[in-house]
Amino acid sequence: LFRSWKQKGYATPGAFSRFDAPVVPLIRIPTFVYFNTDTLRGSAEIANFSEGTISSAHPCTWKLTGTDGRLVASGSFKARDIPLGNNIPLGKIEIPLSGIKHAGQLDLSISVGGTRYANDWHIWVYPVHRALKGDTGGIYVCHSLDQEATRTLARGGKVLLDCSGRVQMGKDISMHFLPVFWNTSWFKMRPPHTTGIYVDKDSPAFRYFPTDDFSDFQWWGLVNRQQVMWLRNFPPGFRPLVQPIDTWFLDRRLGLIFEARVGKGKILVSSADISRDLEHRPSASQMRYSLIRYMQSGDFHPSSAVSIEAI
Repeated sequence: LFRSWKQKGYATPGAFSRFDAPVVPLIRIPTFVYFNTDTLRGSAEIANFSEGTISSAHPCTWKLTGTDGRLVASGSFKARDIPLGNNIPLGKIEIPLSGIKHAGQLDLSISVGGTRYANDWHIWVYPVHRALKGDTGGIYVCHSLDQEATRTLARGGKVLLDCSGRVQMGKDISMHFLPVFWNTSWFKMRPPHTTGIYVDKDSPAFRYFPTDDFSDFQWWGLVNRQQVMWLRNFPPGFRPLVQPIDTWFLDRRLGLIFEARVGKGKILVSSADISRDLEHRPSASQMRYSLIRYMQSGDFHPSSAVSIEAI
């Protein structure tokens, strides 16, 4: 009941545009993000709350496709009757990802043949960049604005600052990977405080890190329990490449990744960890690769100037 004691009513199959079927395929997978040296392994299940058993005459199939509709892999499960109930096992899925050479978002789907019963999930696959840490192409990579970073900027060079775990202005702002509904800021500013991120998705900084302007699961390892930067003393109108959305109580201007001109030089700063354990963190590895390639390109022209003191 609502607080006014009026009934909310009952949910019916026709009440939802996407999940309007009483039969829903399900998947159990360890992660949504992979290297192309990995194998995607999962267990398929199905929930059947229709009017009765689904006969084996309607076999269940799966497929993995690219965003352009190109078929990457497909298969089917052994035909069987599907009784009423939940978490009914269909079978295993195993897809080697070595044929995927470029970073991209794919779609894994399961459907019941001859029916409209289907479900799908986004999957991200990234190449392995084995020489990533050493291949910086003249970019000075650091974890603090040390003397070498200052000298590099003064002579017109490029600096990539990974300040994860070292942020001071904003260290008390807690960020988790949560939608606003489950955010405990509802209760007197209990952490976490942020309510998602906004991404400048058209920036060439993300040419090798496909993304929407909001977070999906490829952002989990870059957002969940990472530090944010409170851009309190930055110029009016300054906008970061990735902006955590602050609690509505305060609405501070926050940053996760930003770029700026500093004197004669140019800097790109990330408070998301893009340095640690890259062999086991596909999203962090791919983000680092994308940012470095962007900084090495002719597209790296930050529009805003910021003093080194503010940073």
